[in-house]
Amino acid sequence: MTTAVRRLRIEGFKSFRRLTLEFFPGFTAIVGENGTGKSNLLEAIMFVLGRRSRGLRAERLEHLLHTPPGGEPVPEAEVTLVLDNRSGVFAELCPDPEVVLSRRISKNASVYRIQGRLASAREVEALLSLANIDPNGYHIVEQGTVTDVLEGSARRRREILEEVAGIAAYEERKAKAVEELAQVKERLNAGRILLAERRARVAELFRQREAALTFRSLSEERERIQATLAFRRYLAK
Repeated sequence: MTTAVRRLRIEGFKSFRRLTLEFFPGFTAIVGENGTGKSNLLEAIMFVLGRRSRGLRAERLEHLLHTPPGGEPVPEAEVTLVLDNRSGVFAELCPDPEVVLSRRISKNASVYRIQGRLASAREVEALLSLANIDPNGYHIVEQGTVTDVLEGSARRRREILEEVAGIAAYEERKAKAVEELAQVKERLNAGRILLAERRARVAELFRQREAALTFRSLSEERERIQATLAFRRYLAK
């Protein structure tokens, strides 16, 4: 099962005041002269997928806001990405035929939405992982990436190939599962120790209860004997 970009809507992001692009099945090429915003289109997609500002050639979120010539930055920016879900690749979390993912930012805030509903970055990551999409991975090849791969070490190239093939994601999930299992075992051992302490405490309380019952029984017996002796002394007078 696969997915594809069907629509991209940009408002107030970087060099774009407002733009909507429709994508059709097959290969899509976007061409233009230098400085016309081709890289910003790719960064808009990376942005809505969850890439941090430093990975978008910006130091802070506010640097992603569109600034018209001679004007001030717009107060907000929003990018909306529509993904094809007719194959059901996202069906586990979203049964609709289209997945609408959006991200809105201001100078100091970032908000995600899935199908118009507020969502956390973790929820977005979980949704994208169903299609093996990593916003920080190699689904989008930036300028210079090919050169870095060719000039990198054999180990680095292997790491990249494993990440592209999805092996790295499984290894990461495996490591996370092993870590969670270790935490569960640790909590289980702590629970066993606590249970042993509780059992020892219950046994001690049971012994104390038996001793208290014996003491009360003997005390009542002593009182009866004392009462009997007192009554006999009274009769003997």
